[in-house]
Order: sequence, then C-alpha cells, then structure tokens
Amino acid sequence: MKKSILILALGLLLISEIKAQDCPLYYPDAINAQLEYKQYDKKGSLTSSSVQKVTDFKRTGNSYVVEVLAETFDAKGKSLGSGKLSAHCEAGIYYIDMKNLLGQSLDAY
Repeated sequence: MKKSILILALGLLLISEIKAQDCPLYYPDAINAQLEYKQYDKKGSLTSSSVQKVTDFKRTGNSYVVEVLAETFDAKGKSLGSGKLSAHCEAGIYYIDMKNLLGQSLDAY
C-alpha cells in the first residue's frame, strides 16, 4: 500500500513538473481576437484606452509565436499611435520584443 502511494505521489509530481513547462497565454490564440484596456483618473473619468489585436498566432508543441497590432487612443477616442508587437514563448519562458514595445523612445537612450 505504501509503495502504491509513493508511486502515485511521484507520478503526480512528475506531471506537475511537465505542466510547469507549458507556456502561458497572455494573448488569445485566435487571429483577430482583441484585448481592450481603459485607463481612468481618480474621479473615474476615462483618460486613455488601447486596443491590441492578434494578427498572427503559430503554435509548435508547447511553444508559440504571436503578432499583435496595438493602438492607443486619448480620452476622446483620437488615435495617439499604433505599432506592432511580437512575442513568443518557449519552454515556459515568455519573451516580448521590447524594441517594438517602446518604439522610438529608445532613440533617446
């Protein structure tokens, strides 16, 4: 009986370790899916918003690559700019290309 419990416990531990290698989905895995974020001030008034749209998603085993088009808007809905974002995940580690995320602000450094 003790041997069966030990084998079961080791099996569960092994399964949890394998599961830990999976890549989390920070973006939807469907092309054209959108995430919308809204920012408010202390009074509850809308100050800005952003929309992130998945333009491409490729999965290989437990890894994936996602391409996102992001656009930011002011409180009145006027576009403040847009840009492309590339992210990928391998063996449970999530990577984002910060050059695309920060854009031209990198030139200042």
